[in-house]
Amino acid sequence: MTSGAGTHAWTIPPFSGVSEDITITEDNLHGAYLNSGRLSEGLARLHGTTFLFKQAATRNENISSTSADSITRVLVAAQEDLRHHLLSVQSKFDDEVDDIRNRLDKELALAHAAMKTRMEQELKHANAAIERKLESTISAVDATLRNAGNTSREGLIEALEVLNSCGSSLQRDINSMESNYMRSLAHIVMGNALSTASTQAMQAVQGSGTDNHIPPPLYVPGGDNQNREPAAGRGRTTTADEHSSTAVQV
Repeated sequence: MTSGAGTHAWTIPPFSGVSEDITITEDNLHGAYLNSGRLSEGLARLHGTTFLFKQAATRNENISSTSADSITRVLVAAQEDLRHHLLSVQSKFDDEVDDIRNRLDKELALAHAAMKTRMEQELKHANAAIERKLESTISAVDATLRNAGNTSREGLIEALEVLNSCGSSLQRDINSMESNYMRSLAHIVMGNALSTASTQAMQAVQGSGTDNHIPPPLYVPGGDNQNREPAAGRGRTTTADEHSSTAVQV
């Protein structure tokens, strides 16, 4: 509640007939409830972050694969264009050489043959060197992209493993916190039931006017008092709905 003097925390009034060992669990129960909420929110955020990491990993793999395919296609196309260009140059050169051969006739036959052979060899060597250079370039680019993809994948896998480990640890802590919360809530419910039963038993004893001493029902955490039948007119049985209603009020 709020007032002009400041903010004050509201506390539950003490229960009659309930020991202090049970009432002091109020703060623990409240803290456990708040911590359970915070841990659940943190776990949800971690799951969301894990999903984003998985999306990033998939996106990076697709980009790497697409880039490698695009570069390979461009280099292969460049190789084919260069080969066609060399073949075109060679064809033009052959035509020019043939024209020279026709003009010089037999006098230049030997010189033409030697020149043609030499140029064919040079063009063949040049073409082979260019093909080797392009192949080595394609291999280097492919290896670089493959190494980059492996490094990115390993980093993302390691991050996902750390996130999964953190999520599992938080899940165990949340389960333990919920178990403690339910155990404390059960103690408070049983304390309320014990207080109500004791009050009704005392009223029944005072109303009967007898000298018989009827002790109140004992509170046993293990549940041994469940085998005892409540006496008619001296107490009442608490149903599951009343336990749930009491738990909600607490």
